[in-house]
Amino acid sequence: MNDLATNPQGDGAVAPAAETEVIEPVKNPETETDVEAKPESQAAEDDSDEVEHDGRKYRVPKALKGAFLMHADYTRKTQEVAEQRRSLEERNTAFAQQEAAVREHLQDVARLVAISEQIAQFEHADWNALRASAPDQAQDLWFQYQQMLNARNIVERELQAKVTNRAQELQRHAAKRFDEGRAVLQRDIKDWSPELAGKMTEFAVREFGLTPNEVNSVSDPRLVKLLHRAYLGDQAIRKATASAKLAAQEGLKPPAQVGNGASSNARKPTDASGDRLSADEWMRQRNEQLRKNR
Repeated sequence: MNDLATNPQGDGAVAPAAETEVIEPVKNPETETDVEAKPESQAAEDDSDEVEHDGRKYRVPKALKGAFLMHADYTRKTQEVAEQRRSLEERNTAFAQQEAAVREHLQDVARLVAISEQIAQFEHADWNALRASAPDQAQDLWFQYQQMLNARNIVERELQAKVTNRAQELQRHAAKRFDEGRAVLQRDIKDWSPELAGKMTEFAVREFGLTPNEVNSVSDPRLVKLLHRAYLGDQAIRKATASAKLAAQEGLKPPAQVGNGASSNARKPTDASGDRLSADEWMRQRNEQLRKNR
């Protein structure tokens, strides 16, 4: 019976044992290690980090974060250098134009002075005596005198026109620099507004002794940003001082006295109806109770 159980054919031959199938673990073809595959989203999250650029946040590989931040810092410094260079070039151009205008004005002023000196000679002449002794010469000199007066008027008008044009050009240049500086301040200073500018002006006048005109004449946004940092520091110091003073006052307040107010009222004796008794009434009732107990 046992043989039939092990050999159904009953010929006495032993049947070979059944082979067991072994399942090999799946290996990662790149690392050749038995690791479980992680979801792609989790793997990407573990291998990335968050960076900010132009007010927006991005996820980049951790290996590239340092290079990205270095590039952003390099870009920022390059922009600052370019802005400073542009400002310097504008200043040099304005200075060269101003120097040329001054030279031109000096030439016109020199012409005006020379003409005025010649006119002064004509004005000191004795015209009556000259007409009596040499009428033809007097007429020629009078004609020259009138030409000099006309020439002086022309030079004066030209000089005045040049001065006016130069002043208008300076105003346009100042307005342009003001608009550019305001754009920089709106970009770099949070909540920049005329109200904030007014508070900063008051701070500069109060703390540093500047005049409002001196503060308002500052067109370089870098100097305005320095003043803003000083203003913020002053505000922080004032708040910290006020908080410390308030904390000291809170610490000096006397503790609440026990037995006053509502607590003392709560311990006053009451009658059967719950009404509070006066001291005399309570003493009368107490004495009457003691007599009864005797």
